[in-house]
Amino acid sequence: MTEKEVKLLGFEMKEEIFEDQVEFTYYTLDLPGGLSFITNASDKTLGGPGGDWYIEFFEIPSIRYAKFEEFQALLNNLKRHIA
Repeated sequence: MTEKEVKLLGFEMKEEIFEDQVEFTYYTLDLPGGLSFITNASDKTLGGPGGDWYIEFFEIPSIRYAKFEEFQALLNNLKRHIA
């Protein structure tokens, strides 16, 4: 998944800053009801800087999405069923 696709899904960028420099960025998405998602960090992309990103359920790293279409389908389904 590209960084652009992560943004299209509605994720918000977060920055980790050390000694007044941005060390890395990552993205988060919070849904109603307490369900949260997080991406890998920019320095840990699968394809190097600007390369492949993936999405995990927050605090459940064993479930990972690397394809935009698959996560988009999950997200759309969740949004339809959240009360």
